[in-house]
Amino acid sequence: MPNWVFNEVDIHAPLDEVQAFFAPDFEMDEPSKAVTRFNLHKLYPDRFSADDLCGFNGWDYDWMVENTGSKWNPNLEGITEENGVTFLGFDSAWSPMNELLARLHILTGWTIHNEYEEEQPEYEGSFHCEG
Repeated sequence: MPNWVFNEVDIHAPLDEVQAFFAPDFEMDEPSKAVTRFNLHKLYPDRFSADDLCGFNGWDYDWMVENTGSKWNPNLEGITEENGVTFLGFDSAWSPMNELLARLHILTGWTIHNEYEEEQPEYEGSFHCEG
């Protein structure tokens, strides 16, 4: 069981634009319930095919850690927007998702901030992509 890191992300872009980088993931035991994850095909089209939006088929531990910061594509929760800024809250395994957020910044130019903290207060920090 990993240590979880809570990520509080603000993306300086409207929710309807940010949602283009989200993908639904339908629960196998309850197909009517979907969770929201990052669309890894849009973020990394050379790695994940158009039929592998959440990255399950092309998953590789080492690649995920190196390119996203964590071993799993998180369940995005607490998705809100206020005054044109989108806010996300999610838990990631072992470390924050800063590499994935940096990739999103490179593709969009959006200002992105992540305030993260491990569940057992071993570490916390901030990550910023601007300009």
